[in-house]
Amino acid sequence: MYKVILLDYSMPMMNGLEAARKMRTLLEDHHAFQPYIVCCSAYDADNFKEEAYAAGMDRFLTKPVNANELTEIVKAVLSLH
Repeated sequence: MYKVILLDYSMPMMNGLEAARKMRTLLEDHHAFQPYIVCCSAYDADNFKEEAYAAGMDRFLTKPVNANELTEIVKAVLSLH
């Protein structure tokens, strides 16, 4: 079971938004654990962030991702479980 998942906003084949929506729906349908999903993107406009949150992402990080910020997110999520 993954506790934290990083998804790129603009992945090929299936973008991060679609992947997050599908994961959330599939896991909810099976009453499974919902991981913390972090969207990583070079786009930093508010509309991209809003779309990410609406798709089920828990956090939005702009690339290049700050290692300290990512470490703090992972530590916080792991301390909850």
